[in-house]
Amino acid sequence: MHLSTSLNAFLLLFSGIVCAFAAGIVWRRRSAPGAGYLFLFLLGSLVWSLTYALHWLTVTPAARGFWLDMTYLGVVTTPGAILGFALQFLGRSHLLAGRRAALLAVEPAITLLLLWSDPLHGLFYGGQRDPMQSQIFAGGPWFWVNVVYSYGLILASLLLLLVAVLRPNRLSRPQARIMLAGLLFPLLSNVIGFTGLNPFTGLDLTPIAFTFTGVFLAYGLFYLRLLDLVPIGRDVLVETMNEGMLLLDAQGRIVDLNPAAQWLLNLPESGLAGKPVGAALAHHPQIPALLEAGGPVKIQLALGANPPRYVHIQVMPVREATSRLSGTLLICQDISERVAAEKDLQEQLRQIAALQASLREQAIRDSLTGLFNRRYLEETLPRELASAARRKAPLSLVMLDIDGFKGLNDSYGHPAGDEVLRKLSQILTSHSRRGDIVCRYGGEEFLMVLSNTSTETARQRADQWRVYFQEHPAEYLGQRLPATLSAGVASFPIHGENPDELILAADRALYHAKAAGRDCVVIGEAENE
Repeated sequence: MHLSTSLNAFLLLFSGIVCAFAAGIVWRRRSAPGAGYLFLFLLGSLVWSLTYALHWLTVTPAARGFWLDMTYLGVVTTPGAILGFALQFLGRSHLLAGRRAALLAVEPAITLLLLWSDPLHGLFYGGQRDPMQSQIFAGGPWFWVNVVYSYGLILASLLLLLVAVLRPNRLSRPQARIMLAGLLFPLLSNVIGFTGLNPFTGLDLTPIAFTFTGVFLAYGLFYLRLLDLVPIGRDVLVETMNEGMLLLDAQGRIVDLNPAAQWLLNLPESGLAGKPVGAALAHHPQIPALLEAGGPVKIQLALGANPPRYVHIQVMPVREATSRLSGTLLICQDISERVAAEKDLQEQLRQIAALQASLREQAIRDSLTGLFNRRYLEETLPRELASAARRKAPLSLVMLDIDGFKGLNDSYGHPAGDEVLRKLSQILTSHSRRGDIVCRYGGEEFLMVLSNTSTETARQRADQWRVYFQEHPAEYLGQRLPATLSAGVASFPIHGENPDELILAADRALYHAKAAGRDCVVIGEAENE
């Protein structure tokens, strides 16, 4: 056997061994995205190399022609397989879903049929076949159809990968470069063949070039994890977006991210490709915990401190056209300004509520004594009477008046009179129960609403206030301001069943106390007396 023939056969056999080795690696990882197309490509290259080697090892024209025809089993397989793998790698596998994938097999099937039946019609070889030829660079109409179709698929794959290389996708760009470099070998081999620069006489270098493609892809498998880091849905990750986007594969490893995610999550600029998200975001343990929950999640997190950065995170599963889960997308939005605005708004609302409460208090409180005023009494007394009626419990009113208050003002001045009013207010407040209502009714008159209190008990308490007020006079500018109290008592339902009747009864009782000499307590007269 001629030395050049043996060398050609050896090169092809070696290429076949390399393809078989790479195909074995891919088969062990056949569950990875794109592994099916890559395995088919390597299998086609293997068949192409081995059948072409057998062509060189045989000597009879019939056997050589048979094995040369058999190489087309690999020739027609590899272009479609590499296009499918490129689309899978770029996350566009939906373009070959269903019937579209079957369409890739139509042209190869027609090519094989016309090739093996060429003696009947001459559409493939076109009468140009030489029994001793070792490569097919010319032929009939369908030969050129197959050439245009095959190289069209390869060029389409190259263009797709070139777009991926030119995109600002830092993580998947090395993978695309490896694939692009691998696909350039078949084109270069054909350029060498057509220009006559082939150092191996009569040898078609294309199957060997495809073997180099397989070696490059195997390198990607081992060192760049080509199949593990398929860019799922890369088109949604726009580098200029304010929202951070972090893409994970099905195993929770980082596939891609944009600068906004890198900044929001405080991630390094490199070394993230293929890194488990738990390790990459160890400084933000809340986020990996979200992913463990599974399913779509929306949450607001405070990341970091002094001051914290508030981030709204949305976790969404990413699915292929076949509904197969292929990864997870995290969308991160910086809402620190919104949270700050909400806090400011909440503080403003709190201040408004406090102001409203203050205004409410001012509306129902007497400004001098701090006691409830007449307006509050008019709002509250009907409710207290209704409650007493439901419970069938007594309720008493005590109307109090400071005796000789006008003369006290005339003698000591109005500031002294105000001090006396404040002193009486303190006594009534400190000597009343939690449920009692203490009101400044007007001027020097005060009204006590005593729930669940009988007439006699109310009289006794009023008398205690009278005595205590007399024994603990107010002081102003170092002077004691002696004053006494008169009080009238009226009770529900004895002296009245509505606010007006009760207040009138208590007022009349107070009038009688004044008439009786002041400094005393008088119980009102019943309605039937």
